[in-house]
Amino acid sequence: MNAQRGNVVWLMLAVLMLLATQLLWGMNQLYISRLSGVHTEIQYLRMTLQALSALDESASLAWSPHTEWQCQQARGGGRACVKMMPGDNLLIAGVDAQERLRFWRRGAYSNGKVHFHPRGWSDFCPYTPEDECELPSIQGKGDLAWRER
Repeated sequence: MNAQRGNVVWLMLAVLMLLATQLLWGMNQLYISRLSGVHTEIQYLRMTLQALSALDESASLAWSPHTEWQCQQARGGGRACVKMMPGDNLLIAGVDAQERLRFWRRGAYSNGKVHFHPRGWSDFCPYTPEDECELPSIQGKGDLAWRER
């Protein structure tokens, strides 16, 4: 009888170990799936910060009034781009380093400086012809429209 009780104890212990292993494996799978989501979120936040920093930095950079896009490398890794629009308005874009995220802002040009309109923020290009919003690519660094600091 004691031998049977010993076998039952070992069987229960084996079942508990099996359940614990399954629980740990499931928690590991959940951790791995959440970790990739956290990584994606961190990348998106980094891109957002680069694009918004470049947009903000555009006000402190020197620009000349051109109807073509002018871009300058921003300190935070992105780039700031400015284009003169009709009516002495400016269209300003802040782009992240990977060129995947853009934020737009409208402003005015005065004494070589950019001045933002108070309600000029936009997540999309505010002009309907998409040609107006086509920025020069990074591969075009040899163009006059691209300047590195």
